[in-house]
Amino acid sequence: MRTPHRILSAFIMLAAGWATLTLGMSVTTAVAQLMMVFFMSTLGLYAVFSAIMYRSSHLLVRLHNNINDEECRRDTHVLRDYLHIMGGVAIVSVLLLLTFEGCRHMAPATVSGVMVLNLARMMEAGLFGLCGLNLVYLLLLFRSLVQGMVQEAMTRDTLDENKRIVEAE
Repeated sequence: MRTPHRILSAFIMLAAGWATLTLGMSVTTAVAQLMMVFFMSTLGLYAVFSAIMYRSSHLLVRLHNNINDEECRRDTHVLRDYLHIMGGVAIVSVLLLLTFEGCRHMAPATVSGVMVLNLARMMEAGLFGLCGLNLVYLLLLFRSLVQGMVQEAMTRDTLDENKRIVEAE
């Protein structure tokens, strides 16, 4: 993953966690259900995007031929890494939500009557952070999908034009 995206991901997680703890947001049963639908939908969108990219032969060839100088890797490998990270975040989100549902009503850990660790609040902060992270990753995904569609159209347009020139000769 590129450095600006790593920084953005860390910032989103920290900001959403801070906002959750500061504003007192909580995950109710209805919110948990909406989160589950959202996380499963993002996982499905990642799978659909992978299928679209797999079927887009011109774009994949162009990505494979383009070597990223910063990372000394082909762009297809960079795209693969992004899809792995995005899918992993969606799966971790679902697993964290299922785990949260199991330990939602646990009592916070206390030492001498002072609350030290409230696992449920920390998990809520993580869940809201993962929601924000999935939204950012979806925006990145759709941006690359639109760019890919434009490149695919340009490639097909060039191929059609070359075909017309060959037929004219």
